[in-house]
Amino acid sequence: MNVFAVPLSRKSIESSSNFERFVFGKADDKKEHRTVLVLGTNSSERRKFIDGIINYIFKVNKEDKVRFQLIQENDAVKTNCIKVYDIHHCEGFPIPFSLTIVDTPNF
Repeated sequence: MNVFAVPLSRKSIESSSNFERFVFGKADDKKEHRTVLVLGTNSSERRKFIDGIINYIFKVNKEDKVRFQLIQENDAVKTNCIKVYDIHHCEGFPIPFSLTIVDTPNF
């Protein structure tokens, strides 16, 4: 099984060191937008859930020999920081909107 990182760009949040924001794609104000808040103390379970969402959005099927990871292994250990992932809608996505995933560790 080949696992690839989603190409994200880091967006700075000047007001706080407790937040990190990452962006995939380009914003389109004409597209609807939804937010998913992920809570939990188990970082590996949160990571699996978030990666499942990403693989659905990128149309990865169960029988495919490739998977995408939004959160890298070394990022998962930084549990004191809230991470925000903006996944902007791209043509071909199975969802008709952009999605923000907020990973709130230790809550």
